[in-house]
Amino acid sequence: MINRVILIGRITKELVLKKTKTNKYLLNFSIAVNNGENTDFFDCTAWGITAENIAKYMAKGSLIGVDGALQTNKYVNKDRVQISKTYINVSNVQFLDNKKNQSAQKPNNEYNEFEENDYEDDSQEYESDGPLPF
Repeated sequence: MINRVILIGRITKELVLKKTKTNKYLLNFSIAVNNGENTDFFDCTAWGITAENIAKYMAKGSLIGVDGALQTNKYVNKDRVQISKTYINVSNVQFLDNKKNQSAQKPNNEYNEFEENDYEDDSQEYESDGPLPF
């Protein structure tokens, strides 16, 4: 079975690098992909050194190429409603421009510590359809 996604788009918001209590880095971000007449938005998750490098060298508006697999996680929110979220589990990236240096922004080296199971929101729980890549 093949599960591979390759997209080029612009990062849609400021990047916030997170760190689990077991010292694993996580970066959730989304990209906007213009397909001519429309723009589609895709949620992405990067782990480890990939997450660190994206946060270090990229910023909101940066053009980035992502390569990964689609993954769906299910969790129950604080209102006890089951939520299903599909995202790109990023394995490789290509930096196509570097907005961080162009805009002279300071690198955001701070991170928020959280539980690994608090993937989407610190107040929400989820169950994965498969193992997360740690």
